[in-house]
Amino acid sequence: AVRAPFDGVIQTPSKQRAQSVLAGETLMEVESVRDKRVELARLRARQQSLSGRRSALQDQVAELRALAAEFRVRRDKQRDITARFVSQKRTQALASRIAAETDLALRTLRRDRAMALKERNVVSRVQVEDLDFQLAKARAQLKREQATIDTLAIEAEAVEVLGLAGPTPAEA
Repeated sequence: AVRAPFDGVIQTPSKQRAQSVLAGETLMEVESVRDKRVELARLRARQQSLSGRRSALQDQVAELRALAAEFRVRRDKQRDITARFVSQKRTQALASRIAAETDLALRTLRRDRAMALKERNVVSRVQVEDLDFQLAKARAQLKREQATIDTLAIEAEAVEVLGLAGPTPAEA
């Protein structure tokens, strides 16, 4: 009779009855049940650890999704504020352009009148040159106002099409 040296499970079958055996030949292999219990306990602990990590990662994913949603709301608000700001600045620029056009028309009229009076020697050449200078300044101001309007139109298009945010009212 061969007795098991420890509690376990036979892994390889033993020889059948009436089969011959040689000295030193393996009759069977016995695997310790305790080793399996330890391995099972280790695997269960690993499973719990991974489950905890998975749960933590799911929580982080949920937090990141919430942050992403919050950032989308903020981006949309920023875009709306920027669009309103650009629209207001454009309205102001249009009003400034009208004022510049009116100023240019008035200065053109004054210069034309001065030229007519210069022909009769009522106004000096210096006065006409001063009016020419004022007229050139008015033309430059009108071009500046138009450039501002053009720039604001481009920025408004960028906000609308691309969702870009330009300077906030505080930055402008």
